[in-house]
Parts: sequence; C-alpha cells; structure tokens
Amino acid sequence: GPGLVPVEVMVDNNPVTTDSRLYFEYLDVTVASFVPSSGSIKGGTALTINFIQDDVDVVTHCRLGDSIVEALAGNGGEVTCITPPASQLLGNRTEPIPSSFLAPLDISINGVDFSTSHLHFTYLADPVVEIIEPQVGPDTGGT
Repeated sequence: GPGLVPVEVMVDNNPVTTDSRLYFEYLDVTVASFVPSSGSIKGGTALTINFIQDDVDVVTHCRLGDSIVEALAGNGGEVTCITPPASQLLGNRTEPIPSSFLAPLDISINGVDFSTSHLHFTYLADPVVEIIEPQVGPDTGGT
C-alpha cells in the first residue's frame, strides 16, 4: 500500500552508509471518475479525470488500451488527457475499425507503471447524415 519505505543502498553486497536515511514513497492514486465517457474514433476527446486523492500533480500519463498519452495539468483533483485515434489502439488491422468499442483507461505517475482502474472509455464512429426530412420548407422557417 501507499506510504514511506526506507531504502538502503548496497554496493557489492555491502551497505553504503549515509548521513541521512533514504526513503521511497509509494503512491496510491485512484481514478474516481472521468468525463465524457465516450468520444470519436478519430481521437481528440479531452478527458477530464477526477481522483479520489487531492494531490494528483504526480499523474504524468494516461493509457487507453495500449496507447500512452501525456497527462495535462488540471485544476486540483483532476487532470486532462487527450484521446488518441482509435487506429493507434487497434494496430495493424485488415478489417475496418468497429463503429464502437471500449478502451480500458489507466493512469501512471511515471509513464511505465499503470493503474488497473477497470474503467473504460467508449470510442464511437462519427455520425453520418443519411437523410433529411422534409427536404424543403418555406423561406420563413418553422419547418
């Protein structure tokens, strides 16, 4: 769990003495929620991520699927991550990108080790207008 842990430096299996004790701090940063819950498969959606802890200036990266993006500083208790295009998550595929799919969302304080939040962002295909009815109306509007 989170907290301070003493660190001892060893060289050739011999402890190195120092004037002060070294400590390593384990941090436990947990995602409370994020908005919006879905966005375009083209990417570019700004996710605002809220945390259970108040001190989130340590969060440096977000991961959607296998794609890692840098976190942008937000207001206290939140950060922003911009979603990458769905094609980055799906890799080299021969079949078309699905019209919607879930991507796991995780965070990191070092860009290497990521949380397992069990939260998912939904990628959606952009809507396509297929028909407009009525196709005509009066110049004065009100249709």
